[in-house]
Amino acid sequence: MNILFDMTTAARLLVLWGLLLLPAWFAFATEPAPYRLDVGDRVRITVFEQPSLSGEFTVSPTATLSLPLVGRILARGLSPDALEALLADRFAKSAGIKEPKVNVEITAFRPFYILGAVEAPGQYPYVVEMTVLHAISLAGGFRRPALSEAGSELDIARLHERYQTVGDSLSAALARRARLIAERDERSEIEFPDSLRATTTAARANGIMINERRIRQLRDEALQNESAMLMTQKSIISDEISALEKQLAAKGRLAEINQQEMSEIDKLRQRDLVPITRVLALRRSATEIESDRIQLIAAIARARQEMTKVDITLVTLKRNRSIQVAESLRQADDDVAQLTISRGATTEQIRQAELVHGRASLFSNADQIGGDLVIVRRTADGTVEIKADDFTPVLPGDLVKVPLRMAPIDTNGGPAPRPR
Repeated sequence: MNILFDMTTAARLLVLWGLLLLPAWFAFATEPAPYRLDVGDRVRITVFEQPSLSGEFTVSPTATLSLPLVGRILARGLSPDALEALLADRFAKSAGIKEPKVNVEITAFRPFYILGAVEAPGQYPYVVEMTVLHAISLAGGFRRPALSEAGSELDIARLHERYQTVGDSLSAALARRARLIAERDERSEIEFPDSLRATTTAARANGIMINERRIRQLRDEALQNESAMLMTQKSIISDEISALEKQLAAKGRLAEINQQEMSEIDKLRQRDLVPITRVLALRRSATEIESDRIQLIAAIARARQEMTKVDITLVTLKRNRSIQVAESLRQADDDVAQLTISRGATTEQIRQAELVHGRASLFSNADQIGGDLVIVRRTADGTVEIKADDFTPVLPGDLVKVPLRMAPIDTNGGPAPRPR
């Protein structure tokens, strides 16, 4: 009986020990995902024994790094290790460095953003191992208005005004993105999305669309004018080449005539029927004709070189336009994403303020109203919203949305400490 009891007890202890070790095993087995670079990150790039190629660089608004010798490199989504490998390959190919050793170190993370019911919403520098509670602390803590002020008509009116302003800006960003897409795809008509009209007044939407069509027209006219000027220059050079080729052909015929005359003169000279001065004059004329032909050939070559330069300028003009449109489109996409988030956050603030204003007495014993903490994070698959608590980690570039929280009311009518 004692043996059975001891064996049962030992088995239970082994199971309990395994359960205690299980979380630690999972923590050991799961490795954190590598950090991915994005706009605003600052990195120190060290190329060993190549100080001219080393230095600190910031990921630009176009998500690129501009580096010596290798030019622009798309950095968005790359881990530091991946960037090291890419740079080593580029330096080996572009700079001719044999087996370059590259080290990438992040010196400053891109900022994070916080909005909602905090004292000072906005943009803040990121700190390693930051949590939502740290972010709220940086923003001055939770905004804790008194019940008499939380949902005042003035506050609600200001929120509605901000909602309209953000909506107008979002409409403008959507229209700008539609115009840039049309430019990129070389479509004559701009296809404005229906969401443009849904985020502002009809008059404002019509004005925005008219303005973007006018901008498109002016940009197209500017490109066409520059192209037309280059084509005119090319036509002038072509006419010049044609005229020079005709002169060269005429000089060729004149050289043939001179040669024929020289043949006849040589025959007469052998019989002493013409003076030597006549022979010398013909030879001098032949030399002058050949000199003129050489100059014409050189002039034709220079003209063709000028035509090649014009062709290169035309190609460069169109290529620069495409690059500018692509960069502007990337910025427009970012603007639309940020404004959409801001408009949604303002909507939530209006709902919370109106809720507090209309039913304040029902929440006298409530700790929180309005919803959960949310982190808006951009990933490789798009923007996602993550439900969070005070200790959820915050990453660079995150947007933390803080709902309105209210403290219980003590017997004296003042706010009591919020229970944790």
